[in-house]
Amino acid sequence: EPADVPLCLFDTGGLRQLEPERRDPLLAAVRSRLAASPFDFREARVISGEEEALYGWIAVNALLGLLVRGGAFPTVGVLDLGGASSQIAFVPLDLPRESGHVVELGGDRYAVYVASYPGQGLDALRRRIGSRDCWPSGYPLPPEEGGPGTGTGDWFACKAAIRREIGRECAAEEGPCSLMGA
Repeated sequence: EPADVPLCLFDTGGLRQLEPERRDPLLAAVRSRLAASPFDFREARVISGEEEALYGWIAVNALLGLLVRGGAFPTVGVLDLGGASSQIAFVPLDLPRESGHVVELGGDRYAVYVASYPGQGLDALRRRIGSRDCWPSGYPLPPEEGGPGTGTGDWFACKAAIRREIGRECAAEEGPCSLMGA
């Protein structure tokens, strides 16, 4: 029965970027529509990048059957390249169980390292660098991406443009920049 199915909607990077005056009415409309559905609607909200990373890690490892009682199998790490942001989550070998995001699943505890990089998703980064090289060869560019014209599909030029952009952003940060491997 649909009434026995709990329903939660978690919005991620794209909605995190919206200012509250645009995001809140949209979420209110979604809540209203889902509350009228035959399902057991619980909540609709924007989650943090860290929550997004952690839920992605749980989902992938559960689907692979790795979250079994007693930790019989090692878990896998997850890298989520979204449109607006990117997330990473994994259980490091040297992270004390009290560090990171401690998750208890089926009686086992996992200390999961999570990181979120707002604005580092594929669409967001591609818009910032504005390079035809990052679009497939012959692909018609949308107006907001520098169209009219077509992509070149030049992987090496695209990689260089991305490195320049991320390097510029890292230079503006204090301390190490994990996006550049430091």
